[in-house]
Amino acid sequence: MISKQRWVQRTLLLQFLLRMIPSHPMNP
Repeated sequence: MISKQRWVQRTLLLQFLLRMIPSHPMNP
């Protein structure tokens, strides 16, 4: 069973990293 808190933490961490490091060229 995967805890919801863990999933939320992972998602938050991912979003934070993506926001901190804008290495994803969203626009061409």
